Amino acid sequence: MRPTTAAAKTLLSAALLGASLLSGAVEYAFTPIEAPPGASQLTVAGINDVGQIVGSYVDSTQLLHTFIYTAAGFAEILAGSPAAINDLGQIVGQGGISGVPPVQRAYLREPDGTIIDLPVLGRTNFATGINNLGQIVGYRQNPPISPGLGFLYSDGSLT
Repeated sequence: MRPTTAAAKTLLSAALLGASLLSGAVEYAFTPIEAPPGASQLTVAGINDVGQIVGSYVDSTQLLHTFIYTAAGFAEILAGSPAAINDLGQIVGQGGISGVPPVQRAYLREPDGTIIDLPVLGRTNFATGINNLGQIVGYRQNPPISPGLGFLYSDGSLT
């Protein structure tokens, strides 16, 4: 008799767990993040070593919300699309500026809520990562003229 899908998954999980324990591998736990009531399309973009998570969700009226999630729950951060968070609580991402054509700008959001528009050249900028020294990496584009070019923003200087 062939095992059911659930039984097969249980056996596979047990086998993998046994192999992990024998090999001394690190174990991880899966923790679901429940969206706020009425929300859909929850997207998680980054997590730091403190356990703070940044992302976005769409509410029942189709409005996009960006958030930081901690043990206390969700808090809106009122910044474009977050991409990463460091252990100091600094968040980077990109936000839209209306116009024709619309512009995407890289930003840094400080833990106190201050948002800094990064001085990156080009019409479209994306901040994709930040380390605990506050160094920000990302890329810029000026379509259709130039392809994506990487940048490092550190101590107020752009390279």
